[in-house]
Amino acid sequence: MDQPVASLRAHLRAAYLRDESEALRDLIAEARLEAGAAARVQAGARELVRNVRARQGASAGMQSFLQEYDLSSQEGVLLMCVA
Repeated sequence: MDQPVASLRAHLRAAYLRDESEALRDLIAEARLEAGAAARVQAGARELVRNVRARQGASAGMQSFLQEYDLSSQEGVLLMCVA
């Protein structure tokens, strides 16, 4: 920690009641990524979505079955008893 505690506390006090619109404008400006980093983030997100969709495809039959026969329904309870 490079800054002394008093400096950090002063920064927190100044930000405590700051106008939200002004704070958001500054934070959004700081959150921007350079083009290369943004492309890597998008590629990683696409890969995550592909993986999730692939895993869901394997259990899609069971998911649709559970949605059709919810355990809060009489049919769902009967099916669980039979299983």
